[in-house]
Amino acid sequence: MSKVIFIFGGIEVIIQCTKEEKMKEICQRYVNKIEKNLNSLIFLYGGKQLNFNLSFKEQANGLDKERNEMKVLVYKNEDKNEDN
Repeated sequence: MSKVIFIFGGIEVIIQCTKEEKMKEICQRYVNKIEKNLNSLIFLYGGKQLNFNLSFKEQANGLDKERNEMKVLVYKNEDKNEDN
């Protein structure tokens, strides 16, 4: 089992996942947990925006694959309205 650690406003939330699971599904579980809209947030990994179409194992770098853990920074998307 792998995990993604989302960091938003200094708060860490851990979401368990499989290596084959798409990043969009993992991020959707995270936003459901924090009661936000997926489109109202930006997800950064390794300084770049997450590709929702990639799986955990496709997105993660070598070290994170070994550890079965990714840290993703989350920011509000200033272009999007909270209600969208």
